[in-house]
Amino acid sequence: YGPQCNRTCQCVHGICDNRLDSDGSCLPGTCREGTAGRFCDKQTSACGPYMQFCHIHATCEYSNETASCVCNDGYEGDGTLCSKKDPCLGSTSRGGCSPNAECIQASTGTYSCVCQRGWTGNGRDCVEINSCLLPSSGGCHDNATCLYVGPGQNECECKKGFRGNGIDCEPIISCLEQIEKCHPLATCQYTLSGVWSCVCQEGYEGNGVLCYGNVLMELSFLSEAAVFYQWINNASLQSMLSATSNLTVLVPSLQAIKDMDQNEKSFWLSRNNIPALIKYHTLLGTYRVADLQTLPSSHMLATSLQGSFLRLDKADGNITIEGASFVDGDNAATNGVVHIINKTLMETLFIRSDFAITHSTCICSGASVICDLTYIFFLVYANILRGTSLKSRTRGKAICYHYLLPSLNYCI
Repeated sequence: YGPQCNRTCQCVHGICDNRLDSDGSCLPGTCREGTAGRFCDKQTSACGPYMQFCHIHATCEYSNETASCVCNDGYEGDGTLCSKKDPCLGSTSRGGCSPNAECIQASTGTYSCVCQRGWTGNGRDCVEINSCLLPSSGGCHDNATCLYVGPGQNECECKKGFRGNGIDCEPIISCLEQIEKCHPLATCQYTLSGVWSCVCQEGYEGNGVLCYGNVLMELSFLSEAAVFYQWINNASLQSMLSATSNLTVLVPSLQAIKDMDQNEKSFWLSRNNIPALIKYHTLLGTYRVADLQTLPSSHMLATSLQGSFLRLDKADGNITIEGASFVDGDNAATNGVVHIINKTLMETLFIRSDFAITHSTCICSGASVICDLTYIFFLVYANILRGTSLKSRTRGKAICYHYLLPSLNYCI
């Protein structure tokens, strides 16, 4: 009935008045025997002594000598008016449907559970749909990656070497068009996968965007290692740093070298001492910052100077090696790693007794000293610095020690 003839007639046991301006009641005089009312929904037999007329879907019941109208199963109301229960409403169970399903009631009084969009199942049990796992891969292009966003939802992203919206992807025909440009030590090549890619040159490793060579090569590229690199050349240790595997080089920064005492600097950079200085700054093993974080405090790290170790300390998450902090860490190399530190590691070298420096035999006469060059052990130098008195003679000759400190000439 109604203007669009799309309303359900409420007439129960009669003929519906289905005119355009009707209210869905029954035509007068069409109620079935035993029923009455505008909708033919009342029983004609009274319930109890007070002439109460029950709804057609209710039953007159007696309890404690009192009569009352009670709606039949499947209906709800006060007995004089009963309507069908909606299993999808008024109950927390929602007809037993899944929380991710909708309860839909049919005109026949039945209902069904239907999983919501993005979910699948029988309505009582619904599981989320991962579109990326479907044969269609979420509608993404073959050269795109499907990214799961939520139930039944995904995004498509073109793979490296391709461009587009993910639904359509076309190859990038040159490395010049890529967001990440090739490293200076890489070349743009067309790979077997059908895309242009940055490939590190022979002798170098990396992803093409970043390429690195051996430790010696990397030191030559690092501006902070310029002076240290020259020291390596002066010490003739190029082969050790380019051919030896698993090295960690601790490079004093330019500022750290600038802050060195000039007398100490002259001593350590002498032809005889500089190789040991370089080796003392070179650890045996590849230690990235993350690797050092896993080691316990006070751990001793072996250097390439035989018998020498450097102490690792950690405080409040900060790492130091013999008191030196990291300025620039984890500079990768094919045979190790390079760290820039904020000081030169030389104070602890004085404990070594197998380290030669130049000295001279001499004749002591008052303030006059005459010296001839020969060699002594470094321990003597260490003891002088420590203030230890030395008493030594060599075949009756006094020994004159000149420790590259202009004012220190010792005659013993």
